[in-house]
Amino acid sequence: MSKFTLNIGKHIWKNMKQTDSKGSAFVQSFVRINRYDIMSIRQKSRCISKDKTLQTKSALNFFRNSTATKTSDDTNISSFANFSQAKTCLKKEDTSKLNYDEIWEKFKSHFVALDCEMVENVYGMNQLARCSVVDSEGDVLLDVYVQPQHAVADYRHKYSGIKPEHIYSPTALHLSSAKKEVLSIVKGKIVVGHSIANDFKVLNFYQPQALVVDIQQLKELKLLMTRAGLRNKSNLKIMSKVILKRNIQVGCHCSVEDASATMQLFKRCFPSWAETYKHIIKARLENSSYFDDKYWKGVNEPDDNTT
Repeated sequence: MSKFTLNIGKHIWKNMKQTDSKGSAFVQSFVRINRYDIMSIRQKSRCISKDKTLQTKSALNFFRNSTATKTSDDTNISSFANFSQAKTCLKKEDTSKLNYDEIWEKFKSHFVALDCEMVENVYGMNQLARCSVVDSEGDVLLDVYVQPQHAVADYRHKYSGIKPEHIYSPTALHLSSAKKEVLSIVKGKIVVGHSIANDFKVLNFYQPQALVVDIQQLKELKLLMTRAGLRNKSNLKIMSKVILKRNIQVGCHCSVEDASATMQLFKRCFPSWAETYKHIIKARLENSSYFDDKYWKGVNEPDDNTT
């Protein structure tokens, strides 16, 4: 670092201590050194103590990120006479940006949770037997049984909860009809699921990756399981028991119960997800035309020839 850069750092600190009540000297100093490496000054300058350096960084970052007109509490930038005022206002501004409860209330209608139950056919492959979709509050939007397309070799009742009378009932839907029902709900939504790739595969349709959340991949859930001494455990039943203190899959599986638990787990780590994908949230809240049919023409349209 050059001596010239260090001298600039000294000059900033001196003017900050000697600034008048309107803070004009500070603002002028900030404008003059705005093009220099402030981080380098903070790290390598020997003329400023550690505590004062951290305060300097906070104040400079605050004024740099401000619009130079108004702050979150409508105080003009020139009214800051010292660091404590700048730091206090900076904390208030950061807190307002991280109001995830408010974000969730605005954004929750964009989420649905999906879960499917499957049976094994005579070819040793999975085929759809039941499909359930719930909203962000866990209310059921869809719960249908699906007629088998091929003879069933194993109902897997212990894991699927499916019995012959369920899928051979007159109320059970054909696969193509069930797919239409699902698409009418998930179109334009962000679909939350557990190992959701398996559900999409058995439904035989593609969902854009930007509209999918697989809770198995969420870092915060992995961290919570690791803290509980259950690293690499991503079973829905275990995660629900450990994180939600909720017992599910007692006796056999239920797709409605699984979808509801999946949504609850996602809500638990929504703040970290929102921080990572805040650009998606902003775009969706500002651009409602994203849901127009013209953007979805031909996407996931059911095949009437499905057998």
